[in-house]
Amino acid sequence: MILILDNNEIRRRSLYAKLYSKKFIVSAHPISEADYYTKPFMTVYLNPTPSQIEKIKKEDTICVVAKSNLNMRVPSWMNIIPLDNTTTRRIIEMYNELCPYGKGREIFGILAMEGIHFTLGGAYLRLSRRQRMLVRLLTYNSHKRFELFDICGYLDYRTDETEKAFTALVSIINNKCKKIFREPLI
Repeated sequence: MILILDNNEIRRRSLYAKLYSKKFIVSAHPISEADYYTKPFMTVYLNPTPSQIEKIKKEDTICVVAKSNLNMRVPSWMNIIPLDNTTTRRIIEMYNELCPYGKGREIFGILAMEGIHFTLGGAYLRLSRRQRMLVRLLTYNSHKRFELFDICGYLDYRTDETEKAFTALVSIINNKCKKIFREPLI
């Protein structure tokens, strides 16, 4: 649950690929579009300008600013890391240190998760990788509201009809819940 914001598309996609390959739920977009996206557990701003840093609002997210030679005062809630070849490692270390999720058995009401295993109301629920990503994203950010275009960015669809694919994904998860005689999850 990491949102990467950077105006340099090559750097943004490179960091995205590194985090995605390490099995993180991640989405990447330009900084100029930051206001349109719901901030998940961690939001990373790569090389923002001083005016962009001033526009960053304190939200319910861990705010990380990756910038070398930062010559301005920033609020204490912003985590500053250098923008160099250690940026990815530092983001992963910070995420692993601060994230309370994904560590052992987790119980959210009637939903229990451990690794790739899910149970809903005591019944085992078999989910694909993308289905697990969606359930985790929504469970860990249950107090946040995501727009359809926003949440689709975390699921790495390679189709022009992303919204239809997302709707089908939700339908499949809910049908799996019905098959084990449980209420729809999403």
